[in-house]
Amino acid sequence: MNKVLRIAQREYIATVKTKAFFLGVFVGPIFIGAILFFAGRVDKIGLGDREAVTVGVTDLTGELSGQLEAAFRQHSENNPDKKIIMREYAPTNDVNSFYQSGKKALRERVIEAYFVVEKGVIAGQGSVLEYTYRTKPGDVDVIWKCQSIMKNVIVDERCRQRNLSRDEVNALWRLNFDSIVIGETISDEKKADKDDFVVTMMMPFAMMFLIYIGIILIGQHILSSVIEEKNSRIIEVLLSAVSPIELMAGKILGLVCAGMTVMAIWCLMALSLGSFKGFELNLSFYFVLIFIVYYVLGFLFFSALMAGIGSLCNTIKESQSLMTPLVMILIIPMISWYELAKNPNGLFARVLSMVPPVSPLVMVLRLSSSNEIPVYEIILSLIFLMVGVIFAFWLAGKVFKTGILMYGKKPKIKEVIRWLRER
Repeated sequence: MNKVLRIAQREYIATVKTKAFFLGVFVGPIFIGAILFFAGRVDKIGLGDREAVTVGVTDLTGELSGQLEAAFRQHSENNPDKKIIMREYAPTNDVNSFYQSGKKALRERVIEAYFVVEKGVIAGQGSVLEYTYRTKPGDVDVIWKCQSIMKNVIVDERCRQRNLSRDEVNALWRLNFDSIVIGETISDEKKADKDDFVVTMMMPFAMMFLIYIGIILIGQHILSSVIEEKNSRIIEVLLSAVSPIELMAGKILGLVCAGMTVMAIWCLMALSLGSFKGFELNLSFYFVLIFIVYYVLGFLFFSALMAGIGSLCNTIKESQSLMTPLVMILIIPMISWYELAKNPNGLFARVLSMVPPVSPLVMVLRLSSSNEIPVYEIILSLIFLMVGVIFAFWLAGKVFKTGILMYGKKPKIKEVIRWLRER
């Protein structure tokens, strides 16, 4: 055990004193914060003028073309950097004629979108047909703006024909909501704003993402460390003093400590920022404790497999093909986090929270989304995860003790299976 602790100490010091560790811990969150800060101000800063966009419109009602043209012209005058020019395709007796002329112009990129206002729109019995062709990402904003302009014109005409004031109609729809969050006592009340609800909504994702980045960022250190020491033949010197299993365990233990250091720094940064902004993160001691347990177990599972992969490969490039499936598995809860957060007690969330290695991510997300997660599910999830960790260590240990001394070529699958069968 003393040898394992010494290896862990060496691995921890070697990891935390590198420039890559410093950049990952401090520069990474600062860079992400800068991106978020800048992204929220892109519209205010402006990124240059966009070329004028032309759209085609056919008015089958015969009553809106003038108003639509005036509305598009007004928009262009108010937004000279985002002009939208309306080109009218007047209806004719031959229905196919003006339809085809508009579609032809759309295919030839003379116009970016083609709108046909059906006859019954003003009475609420028709719709606006919207034609697009090979829409580019930049066209989506234009289409949404056109929809908004045309909707305002049509609603104004509906109000006019019914002798209604648009201002009065808008006033009827206007309603303010004052959100107040209550506490444990009657006097403990606080008025909430939109930012508070955004924090509440994003907290589950942030907690899950924190575990994901912590596992991936630090877990890859063991991969690079094993490959580097294997190629430099330092591993042979180390194995003359310790067994392969002790070496692997020491490396993983040292990186667990490095990972906990990263988690502590990131959590302190998040809490400091939240306190500065006046956000209430509501992180209880119970949740923090569960978070740490899941992070450690998840990291042990992932890093054991990384150690095994590292022992099989001679270069980082070789390891990418083996590591990609593991990373892709962890992405599953990342891409479905919103549905999981909306229904943390649903069947999908409950099943994923029992399956290593995604269970740490899913269970942390569930716990930060709801206070009604059954205790037996947490215990069962931890049991399955611990069994997974034991299996991952057994699997990695079998591969590590043989693969770490192989040089020159990557072993085939049959060889790896033979190693696993050996006692």
